[in-house]
This record gives sequence, structure tokens and C-alpha cells, in this order.
Amino acid sequence: MPASSSKGLRCIAWIPCAIAHGVLAAAGSGQIRSKSFAATSVRVHARTVVAAFRRGRHQGVFNARQKDEGSSPQKKQPVHQDGSRTARADDEPEKKRQDNAQAWYDIKAAKELSSTLNEVQQNAMMAPLRPILVSAGPGSGKTRLLIHRIALMIASEIDPASILAVTFTNKAANEMKSRLVNALQPWETTAGPRLTIGTFHSFCLRILRRYGTRVGIGNNFDIVDTEDAKSIIKEITARPGIRERIAARDPKDYLQLISKHKAEMIDMLSQDWSDPSAKLVLEAYEKELRLQNKCDFDDLLMFTKRLLKNDVFAREDLSKQYAHILVDEWQDTNSIQYEIIVLLCGSTKSQVRAKSIFVVSDIDQSIYAFRGAMPENVMRFSETDFRGCDVYKLVKNYRSTATIVTASKLLISENKNELRGDFESLKGNGNKVRVGKFPSDYAEASFLCEEAIRLHAKGIPWSEMAVIYRTNIQSRVFEQEMLSSGIPHHVVGGFRFYSRKEVRDVLAYLKVMVNREDRTAFYRVVNVPPRGVGPVAVKKLQELSLELDRSPLSVIDLLATNDPALDRAFTRNAARGLLEFKCIIDESVDFAFKNELGPTLSFLVDKSGYSQFTANQDASAKSDQKQSGEGMKMDVVGEFISAAGAFNSSAVALGTHVLGSRPGRGAEDRATDSVDSEQGSIKAASVIERGSEDEPIVGNATSLETSLSPLAGFIEECTLLDVDAEAFRDGITLTTAHRSKGLEFDVVFVTGCTDSHFPMLFGLEPREEEEKVEDERRLLYVAMTRTRERLYMFYFESHFRFGRKIPCLQSRFLQFLMQAPKSRDLFAPGPGFRSRL
Repeated sequence: MPASSSKGLRCIAWIPCAIAHGVLAAAGSGQIRSKSFAATSVRVHARTVVAAFRRGRHQGVFNARQKDEGSSPQKKQPVHQDGSRTARADDEPEKKRQDNAQAWYDIKAAKELSSTLNEVQQNAMMAPLRPILVSAGPGSGKTRLLIHRIALMIASEIDPASILAVTFTNKAANEMKSRLVNALQPWETTAGPRLTIGTFHSFCLRILRRYGTRVGIGNNFDIVDTEDAKSIIKEITARPGIRERIAARDPKDYLQLISKHKAEMIDMLSQDWSDPSAKLVLEAYEKELRLQNKCDFDDLLMFTKRLLKNDVFAREDLSKQYAHILVDEWQDTNSIQYEIIVLLCGSTKSQVRAKSIFVVSDIDQSIYAFRGAMPENVMRFSETDFRGCDVYKLVKNYRSTATIVTASKLLISENKNELRGDFESLKGNGNKVRVGKFPSDYAEASFLCEEAIRLHAKGIPWSEMAVIYRTNIQSRVFEQEMLSSGIPHHVVGGFRFYSRKEVRDVLAYLKVMVNREDRTAFYRVVNVPPRGVGPVAVKKLQELSLELDRSPLSVIDLLATNDPALDRAFTRNAARGLLEFKCIIDESVDFAFKNELGPTLSFLVDKSGYSQFTANQDASAKSDQKQSGEGMKMDVVGEFISAAGAFNSSAVALGTHVLGSRPGRGAEDRATDSVDSEQGSIKAASVIERGSEDEPIVGNATSLETSLSPLAGFIEECTLLDVDAEAFRDGITLTTAHRSKGLEFDVVFVTGCTDSHFPMLFGLEPREEEEKVEDERRLLYVAMTRTRERLYMFYFESHFRFGRKIPCLQSRFLQFLMQAPKSRDLFAPGPGFRSRL
């Protein structure tokens, strides 16, 4: 028999087995939607499979017959800008393999979806169902590509239930779902509830609801959110036997320790802790979660990895169910997230390297190292676990002008990144980057507001402007200046400066100093920092205050007289704490008689122990908070003291409340505000002087009006600033560089470009500092690439902390940009600026 005939017979004889194996395997993996349908349709599918075989569209059915990809060592292959890759000498016939694999999609659907994509995006969208890595720069359309890839799968009749798409935020997941619905409209189909799109945590929750009993936690556990977790920690640290053995520490600090160890899969209870109190609390926390049948967010990841690693049945079942995996922001994955995805891809190296997995990344935008993100996971994907993957580079920038793209590329080129493409803008050159130098941070904020008003008058909406800074505490001067100028604005994430816990705590102390009847403020801080006045003592004090019709402070005065009835009401520890609090208030009021606001606040936070309290809280999480941009708690206190000093200087210079002018109001209204503020201050002072009938007089009315009216005015000012900010639900966006990722605006002001903010380096070893500088350069790069049309980069020569003027130098990053050969084409110096101070 001729060889060709023999080959043909062997092929025909093999088809029935292939049909049965392929159809049932497809049903098991979710590509065919009903197993019963598959079982009764082998005969019907025979004709379909033969026809598909003749057309070369046999990827789904014949996949089991293909040789495993990557089973032998492979050399690293070059990647071209157009997304193609060069065939390796030691490959199987590469072209034949790719030709066989690329016919998985519906050609008509691919043509329809390609209409809004460039050539590289089209190639990536239609890439084989195997490991794919997309390196995408800012504004390059990576989200559109990801959505079109999923849409093409569904339009090509791949079951949505076999698709898993993972993002890092609920907002991103919801946006992806919404855009996917629009992309699928031409086919009058939707992904429906079968498609899984969500965050790592939501996906892991789904898995544990199904398999939780296999890792010992059941499947009906409750989720503990961050606030609930803090409450549990707070309750544990107040328990007898524990509170005496631990130092004062914010519950958030313990949660950061827990998260770090769970992410690294470290056994917290067997570790040799340098701080025994930490182990004590963490051990109790874990025990409490198990007793209450609860899991925190880190447990979701930890138990999922444990399940996939140790339970072969669950791993293979889930790997078959999720035949196609897509992950956005791959550079932000941490160790445990990376390993969860690899485990989902299969049990063997050959299975992993043949998986249909599509990840999108940009190492240059990896800015979450403080959360455990590992940018090295990108290279680990392409060089280790998925070696031999296809790599596509998206280099066309649809967002920013050529000037901005060139300037940002110049900055980030100092960081090593083998996957970085040669970015190009599809827009014109646009405006040069405006660089401004200011005497102080107040002058910076003042000019920024003037420039924003000018741009708004030219037709740019407030919502298309953003102010980006390194840490949250920097928002204070901008909030203050914008409120005074009547500019609508909102702060992204977290609290506004005047809503920060540290600010409200110190403000409560000041309110008690000015008004001894302010019970709300009193109860907020009577045991802050902890001084032995627990919930039982507070409740008893409230009862006595109502029974005797006295303020809490006047009840403490009676306690100081050794009244037997009161002595029995409180424990010795609680009584000592109450008397200590009253002493702090009295001495701080005496100090305020003779000193200005800034020194008064400094005295208060030292005398009360609040400065040491916040310093202790900062100590255990210093690195994490500094890197995240959240700002240290003590820095927030220092900034508040600086605000008091600035308020005092302005009031003395102008004889009125400079910060007290309300947004959008005229000079007449502001004059009325000043009169009202003064009357309010006098009224507050008279309350202190009058006191209760049997209460000792603190000072006299004249000295109180003279010494405490600035303090009362400052309190009022802070309250007005916070209330006024509530009215602005739209307007200019104020955000840290970390929180700006994923946002874009027509106009961006990158502020505080000093060498103490960009980069922010504190107490690092030389080796650590070198690595941190690269992190900080990426952070500034992210900030610069948020803008479409106009970019401003500002720095100041000094700012105030704890009432002291601190000199600042220009950021080394900005200095590098200004000294580069192309700088004259990219940057324009700002006009002369005048200082407000």
C-alpha cells in the first residue's frame, strides 16, 4: 500500500477515538456546555470534527495529541516591537505549530473586533491559546486589548464558564464587565453570570466556598473586613493578662504584621519573634478568628494556595474548569498570588507551559512594593514558569502628547527593564512641561490655585485637573488654599487632612482647653493615649456627670478633693488617669496664656504623651507607611502644628482670619466672618472663665480673651475647612502618586518635587537605597504619565514641620531631566513666583 494511503487510513481510524476523547474532554473543561449533550452528540460531532480537521481548525479537540510545550530547556527568544517573536533553532517546527494553533477564533468576529485595534493589539488578541505576556506602556490600550481578547473567545463559542479574568480592584472588574457587554453587542450575546471576572480575593472566596472543608475552615465562614479586624485586635489588647504585657500600638500595625506573614506563608506562631508582645497578640487573633469561624482577606489567599498545593483533586478540577486565564497588572502580583495562578495552570511543568494564560504588565508602573508586589514576577513568568511564552509590546501611546511621552521616557530609561518598548505618542508635541520653583509649599499652593483658575477660565473643567503629591499630609496646604479661593476639589482615598484621626485627636484636646463643657471632645481623648481610664471608668464618669449636673472635668476636680463617694467609684488606676488628664489640660491652658499657637500645640502633644504615642505607632510600620504615601502619624501631627503656626502668623499680620474666608464669598461676607469668629472666641473664653458654680476660676476674662481667642479661632477655622470640603463632590482631584495610578486628566500638577519627597529615602542601607531609588523613580513616572495635555512639575525651597522651617533641595530626578540634552525642547521654566510668607 502506498505510504500516503497508509497514512490516510491511520488518520481515519483514529478519528472516532479523537471524537469521543475530545468531545468529552471539552465538556469536562467547560468548552462544551453540557456533558449530557456531549454524551449524546458524538455521532453528530463526527462530521463537524472531520470538517474542522480539513479546515485546520482542530485546536480544541486535538489538543491532547499535541506535544507538550516547554518540556525541554528553551533559549530566550528575541521579541520584536510588532509583537512577533523569532523562531528558535531548537524549537519543533515553529511555524507549523503556530499555524495549527491560530485558527481557534472565529475569523468574522476577529475582523469585527480588530477595527479599533492597532496591528500589535490585533496580533495579541488573536494570539494562540497558550502563555502570552503583553508588556504595555501607559496609555497604550491594554484594557481594550484584554476586553477584546475575552470578547473574541466568547464570540468564537468558547464557554464563558471556562474563562477567568483577574484584576486588582473591584472598580476595574466592574469597568471590565461593562465594557465587555458593549464589545459583545454585535453578536447579541453576553458573558452572563458564567464568566468569572473579579479580584484575587473575590476569586479565592469563590473557591473556598466550594472547597473550604478540604482545608479545615468549612464553606460557611464569615469575612472579616479591615475595620472588624481592627476591632478584634483592640478587644484582644484590652484583655487582662495581655494588656499588661504589651506596649501601646495601633491595631493597624498588628494587621500589617499579620498580612506580611500570611502573604509569605510564614508560620507566625512558630517564629522566633524579636517582639514577644507581637506574638502574643497575633496568636490570640488567629485563635479568635477560628473560634468565630471567620477569615480575613489574607486568609482567602493563604487557604486557597494551601488547597491548590496540597489537594490534587481540587487543583485538577479547577484547572479544567478555568481553561483560559487572563490577569491584568501582572507586575502588581505578590508571591502568593503568583503561585495561585501557576497552580491553577496544572500539576506538571508541561501542563503549565501549555496553558491558555494571557497576562498584561508594565514593570515601569510597579509601585506597590510596600504591599508585597513583586515586579520580578514579570520576568519570572517569561523566563521560568512559562518559558517560551509569546511576548507582545504595546508601544503606541494614545493618551499623552509627544512631549510628555518623551519626558517620562527620559526619566524611566534610568531603570533597567528588558521588556520596555520604544514608546511613541500618536498626538502632536503639545505644550512643554512647565517647571516651577517656589520659596515655600504655601507659595507653591498659591500659584497652583491661580494657574488652575486661569485654565478653568479658558474652558478646562475642574474635573480634568489633578494635583499629585508624595504623601497624604501634603494635601493640607492645597485643601486650605482651594477652600480660600473657592475652588471645588476632592481628595482621592483616605481622609481629608482635617479628618485624619491624629488631627481630630489633637483638635479634641484643644476644644477641651477652650470649652471645659465640651463632653464629646473630652470623652474622645480622656484615654488617648491610654492612661488607665477604661470603658467602665468612662461609663461611671458619664453617670456621675449627669447625676451631679457637672462637666466631666469638674467631677474630676471633686475627685481631687478625696471625696469618699468618688474614691469608691473608680479604681486607683482609673482615678490616677483622670487626674493626670485634668493636669494636662490645666497646664496646657496656662502655657497658652504666654505663648503662640504653634508652641502651645507642641507643648500639648508632648505633655499629653501623644507625640510618643504616635511615634510608637509609627515605629513598627515605618517602612510600609513611608513607601505607601500614607504618611507617618507623627508627621500628620507635625503638619497640624505647622498649620497652627501659619494661622497665628496670618492673624497677627492681618488682624483677621486669613484662612477664614469662605469659598465663593465676597469681602463683606468675609468681614462678617471675622466679627463672628471674634465673638465666638470671646464666648468660648467666657465659658472657660465662668465654669461651674463651685469650679475654680482659671485665669481672668481679659487674659483669656487675649490669650485663647487665637486658639478658639483656629479651632473654628479647622471645623469650617472640614465642613466646607464636604460640599465638593466634584472638582480638582487631590491624590497621592500611589492612588493616581489608573487615572488620567487633561492637566496634572506634580507637586513637592524635592529630594525629600521624590525620592523619599529614610534610614536605608546603601544597597537598599539603590533599590528604593528605582521604586521612587517609577512612582514619579506614574505621576507624570497621568496627563493628556499639560504637565506641571513644582518644587519648593522650604516647608514647615513642627513649626520649624526646613530647607529643601530640588529632586535629583527633576534635576536629571532638566540637565538632559533634550531638556530645552521638553521643559519650560515657570514665571517668577512670589511667596505668601
